[in-house]
Amino acid sequence: MLLKIHNNSTNYKMYILLFIISFFLFSPKIYSISLTTCNTLSSSGETYILQNDINKPGGTCINITANNITLDCNNHKIIKIQILV
Repeated sequence: MLLKIHNNSTNYKMYILLFIISFFLFSPKIYSISLTTCNTLSSSGETYILQNDINKPGGTCINITANNITLDCNNHKIIKIQILV
């Protein structure tokens, strides 16, 4: 039995409140921002997940402008292509 319910409604409410608080404190983030092209990552505290390989023919591809950002490459690559003439 996961949750013992007592006749006392105050105890029941406390169990429910503790469950809700622990769910939000210990649950992983359930949303993220999909990333499919070169971009600026500017939302602090967000997780960006690369959805495909990105080929960039020079310059900056991923520009991180805020603190506490996670970039999950999701087994994809960011490739800088250099063309020699």
